[in-house]
Amino acid sequence: MTRRAFFSFPILAALCILSALHGCVVYVPQSRYDPAPPPQVIVAPLPCPAGYGWSPGYGCVPVPAPSPAYAPVITRVKAATLNLRACPGTSCAVTATLVQGEEVQVLGYGDGWTRVFVPARALEGWVSGRHLSDY
Repeated sequence: MTRRAFFSFPILAALCILSALHGCVVYVPQSRYDPAPPPQVIVAPLPCPAGYGWSPGYGCVPVPAPSPAYAPVITRVKAATLNLRACPGTSCAVTATLVQGEEVQVLGYGDGWTRVFVPARALEGWVSGRHLSDY
């Protein structure tokens, strides 16, 4: 066997292997010694003056004034009995019956009906507004 034939065999074998592996993907893991990415720098916003708050992308913006807190309106039932209903209307289901003098907190109004909360029983519903004492 000649020296030239001896060296051509490994080259021929390598070419056969490479042609068989055509289209294969070789994964090379990332080295442990690659430098870590630099830390993210976060710039703190400048303090805003009183009455202003920080909004990303907009800077200092005015803060809306808080809505005033109103004292709850408390009234009493003036009818002998009063139906507490699930919705405002006589066709709505009766959820409880209130008695004269029972204390209720007014939550809202609508078409002669008053939405109330009964603190003694932890109930909420609608009653006819004309059967409540003046408030």
